[in-house]
Amino acid sequence: MFLTLTFWKLLGGILTAGLQIAVPLMLAVLLPPWASPLYWLLSLISQRIEFSRRGKITFTDMWMFAANLSIAIAAARVLPDSGFRWPGVAAALIAAFALNEWLRKTLGMPRSQKKSSEEPNDKNAVNNESKYDFPLEALPMLKRSYNTPALQPGDRFTLGGHIRVKVIDVVEERFGPPRDIDYLIDNRILLPGCSASSRLLVSPEGRYIVSVIRYGDGTMIFDRRENMLYKIRTDAFWALYSMDDQSLTGIGRKVNVPPQRARIEDMIAVADRDPLVSVDRFQVPRSHLEHTLKWGPDIRSTLAPHAEEKDARDETT
Repeated sequence: MFLTLTFWKLLGGILTAGLQIAVPLMLAVLLPPWASPLYWLLSLISQRIEFSRRGKITFTDMWMFAANLSIAIAAARVLPDSGFRWPGVAAALIAAFALNEWLRKTLGMPRSQKKSSEEPNDKNAVNNESKYDFPLEALPMLKRSYNTPALQPGDRFTLGGHIRVKVIDVVEERFGPPRDIDYLIDNRILLPGCSASSRLLVSPEGRYIVSVIRYGDGTMIFDRRENMLYKIRTDAFWALYSMDDQSLTGIGRKVNVPPQRARIEDMIAVADRDPLVSVDRFQVPRSHLEHTLKWGPDIRSTLAPHAEEKDARDETT
């Protein structure tokens, strides 16, 4: 059964990758010359949308490559059959690629940097001076890594040495990397929709737990003292670096900008409040309540299976 599922998943991945290559190239060949500039423009817009949502460009790169080829194919069809035809086609192809690269830099969409051979292999070795159990990787100018944490459902760790955290679910893209992670804090508080490309931060006194919302759509601040979840969508960080009891340091969507520091109180003042609601012995954000209730009236077996038994074993050891 496992081998069968693995085979179909592998076959599906191959077919999906093949379609992602074949469809853009087919359009590049079949489109009439007058439609090639429109195809090129739409591909550029798609790149901008993907970068604004994910902070990187992967899927639409093939579409942009095919659109550049479409410009060259259109030039080959339009130019007269003379000695200048193929030099003109080459010039059109080079111009399309060069214009795309210039616009990417102008619009703030840099290409992903390859991992440096000098970068430590151990993720926890980066930013060794951090006070936190799960430090973020360094910022872009410090060879920041965008690799997702190797966390699986059921994994446990601590923040600040005393806040217990359990991974409830890791949501993955179809044939892609993890997208977001649901955490359980202190075996009772659910923090859903945390970005899988970053890790949790905790203030030194343990009051605030902070995460990036999935896809970098904002910043999530959980106030353990007030038992309130805050979501900041405007002028929020999409990558966090460090925090203290009063402020956060991180970077936003703009590239080539030094790290910015923001006061937690100022961020909370403009945040959307998401109160926690009691369900069984757990507390979940109100925005997530409808999804949680689908698990049934007793969600212990789904949300934290064998939590009490394992906690008892941990205390005895």
